[in-house]
Amino acid sequence: MSKVCIIGSINMDMIVSVDEMPQVGETIISENFKLAHGGKGANQAVAAKRMGNEVHMISKIGKDAYGYEILESLKNENIDVSKVFQDKCKPTGTAIITVNKDGNNSIVVIPGANMAIDKYEIESCKDIIINSDIVVAQFETTLDATIEAFKIAKENDVITILNPAPANKIPDELLKYTDIIIPNETEAATLTGIEVTNLEEAEKAAKSFLSKGVKYSIITLGEKGAALVSNEKSVIVPAYKVKAVDEKPMATRQSSGNVINKLSKIIPNLIGGSADLAPSNKTHMNCRGDFSAEDRSGSNMHFGVREHAMAAIVNGMSAHGGLITYCATFFVFSDYMKGAMRLSSLMNLPVSYVLTHDSIGVGEDGPTHQPIEQLAALRSMPNMTVFRPADSKETVAAWYYAVTNGQTPTSLVLTRQNLPVYDGCPKRALKGGYIIKDSKKETPDVILIASGSEVELIYKAADELLEKGIEARVVSMPSFELFDAQDKEYKETVLPNKVRARIAVEALSSFGWHKYVGLDGEVISLDTFGASGNSEKLFKKFGFTSKNIVEKAMEIVNN
Repeated sequence: MSKVCIIGSINMDMIVSVDEMPQVGETIISENFKLAHGGKGANQAVAAKRMGNEVHMISKIGKDAYGYEILESLKNENIDVSKVFQDKCKPTGTAIITVNKDGNNSIVVIPGANMAIDKYEIESCKDIIINSDIVVAQFETTLDATIEAFKIAKENDVITILNPAPANKIPDELLKYTDIIIPNETEAATLTGIEVTNLEEAEKAAKSFLSKGVKYSIITLGEKGAALVSNEKSVIVPAYKVKAVDEKPMATRQSSGNVINKLSKIIPNLIGGSADLAPSNKTHMNCRGDFSAEDRSGSNMHFGVREHAMAAIVNGMSAHGGLITYCATFFVFSDYMKGAMRLSSLMNLPVSYVLTHDSIGVGEDGPTHQPIEQLAALRSMPNMTVFRPADSKETVAAWYYAVTNGQTPTSLVLTRQNLPVYDGCPKRALKGGYIIKDSKKETPDVILIASGSEVELIYKAADELLEKGIEARVVSMPSFELFDAQDKEYKETVLPNKVRARIAVEALSSFGWHKYVGLDGEVISLDTFGASGNSEKLFKKFGFTSKNIVEKAMEIVNN
């Protein structure tokens, strides 16, 4: 593990998708817009951290909602942001990114506070720079700050890496402090006047850097790889092929099934099954055989329709040790095994309970199969950690917690219906509750809180409220237990005491939500039995619509 110091930008990216790029003077319509955390510096910091390094970020943000939101996401990545300064006058940097259907893009960067960091602030970070193994910088912050940082690093034998983007003339003073320069082919052409498409041209372009003190030039060439050039050697390094992550809407039970099958390939002692519902619960491990009297080597257990016995069996296997166990059924049938689940909690057994078909979203099966009070009951059980994830990423986080915490049982409460995937890192869900979309105002007018499938509703409601001039914060709360375990400072950043206008939305019992909304807030919930019918119609019938949320929010804010 290396100690990496990133001196770079923090931006809020505003991404617009279009079929074709607009021509000069042309106005076009786009129906796809989203916000994403960005900035070359922030992206580099996250990448370095996810590769297992210790990462310190030196940057500057405005005193605004965008800055606070991105700062929180960097903290959630376990990146040290103690030297991310705040500017009282300039806003957090933004980038407007237009992407066409072929994936080509154009980017306009508004640096904001990024260009307010100065060499004196860099000098105050001297200890961090000196104690790093690598310092990385680019040109979305001030040139003076980069030169000062590289000078300090070079004087203390710290490796310096420069990503010269956006491409501008590089002073010789900076190049003499640079060990490695990494432009892409477009930036290399801008900086050297040489079009780089092969190794020979890369060598020519690199000479202008190497002659001024740079040790290595790495010119990235997209799918062709990268050209590495030094005074000793030149070589083309092939591009690393990656499989794109499919972020299409997906039921969290299906996401869970995907995770189980990934885990089955890396955890040889994973064993579990379902109460005769494996195809519906999505709990079958495809690369493992079935456990039976004839074949004891299988890992898929067929428990039959006997939930209590199933939970008792996995408890016994977990108590014996050496195995990571899970079992599954429809959520409403968790009542049949509540006694065994209670013993899991009492004995600190890290059993995973996969509980699918989590609400009136199960549809036509009707009230007999629609959970209402079950979620509140599990949340009230001591030592039981409950996750009700809002998307595939939160489902991954839930499983990560379930197989690594080793101290408590975990209940994964999952949907039958498809859910969208939200921007952000799944690690945030391990806080139990976090800001999934924030207001532009530092103090929001209203806070909307939900878990599971209802996060989609409050997300949409926030957009509709914005059209009416009301700024809403959207909070996903997949786990009461993990959120309650956070320190007061973190909980205050998510649910500040001064914001009393709050609405919690969950298509199950309201029991437990009032501690988050307070006396001035409201809970949109289901405290009656459900009904038989199409899930979409049922959500509308019981008030689980963005329209109803908007009306309730406006009523609370106006009062």
